[in-house]
Amino acid sequence: MAQRIEIKTITVPAGTALASPQVTALNFSQGHVIQLELRIPPGPSGLLGIQLAHSGQPIIPHDASEWLITDDEAVIWPLEGYPTPQAWTVRAYNTDVYNHTFQVRMLFNEIGPQLISSAAPPAILAANASAGQGGEGLPPLGGL
Repeated sequence: MAQRIEIKTITVPAGTALASPQVTALNFSQGHVIQLELRIPPGPSGLLGIQLAHSGQPIIPHDASEWLITDDEAVIWPLEGYPTPQAWTVRAYNTDVYNHTFQVRMLFNEIGPQLISSAAPPAILAANASAGQGGEGLPPLGGL
């Protein structure tokens, strides 16, 4: 399960040519990318193409000459081993006569130390609670 979801809504103006696609920086906070979701509402009818790039290189789809072309679809990819979000961009063209808007959602796990459990830590007995009692003042195992 993701610890954070970042969302970017992107509008691609009508007449944005394939030869000169719109490039939009995602500017998400640092984290481990675990899933990508694209939400494309009805309307583009094959006239909107989308690529995701990192550091200027298209990586989704992998082949730089390919574009995601869809209509009224939620595209969901679990990701593993993809770069952190600092240099992600979306490249998009729109050969329609209408503007088209879609959402990019990236799910992240935070970088750095994580809590292992949300359970309360076990109680710690005071040093003098069992001193000189031969361990008789200790609760039975599993009693913490």
